Amino acid sequence: MPSDDSVPQAPINSSASAPSATPTGQAKPLQKPTLTDWWNAAKTVKPDDYRNIERVPCMKQSLVYGIAGGSAIGCTRYLSSNPLVASNWAVASFVLIAAASWHRCRGIQAAQKEQIQIIRDQLVEKAKRRAPGGGPPANPATTGSSQEK
Repeated sequence: MPSDDSVPQAPINSSASAPSATPTGQAKPLQKPTLTDWWNAAKTVKPDDYRNIERVPCMKQSLVYGIAGGSAIGCTRYLSSNPLVASNWAVASFVLIAAASWHRCRGIQAAQKEQIQIIRDQLVEKAKRRAPGGGPPANPATTGSSQEK
């Protein structure tokens, strides 16, 4: 009987619906979130979270796009229909445009972060190959140079 130490544990910050590896190394399929998962996620939102909404990456830009798009679509619909229909279109388009632009912006940021990490890893490898002994290169400012006399 295997001990508990041999069973791989999921990362602490993983969600219930995130894929994880089985003991054989194969990825488990995504599971559909349950109502309990949504409720637990909603309970983590605090009023202070809304006071610092401008600090959320991409949020300001997404809200501006959503407000501008929702206003434009709402005004356009108002010209051809009653105010209730126009306001429904304005709110719906605001939500869709803001959500889509936030999702796109976060995707771009994630891709840039991944590129930066790849470049950083390549630079570290290059520095290790250049340095004698495979360690980090010596800093010329701390070792002294022949021109300081």
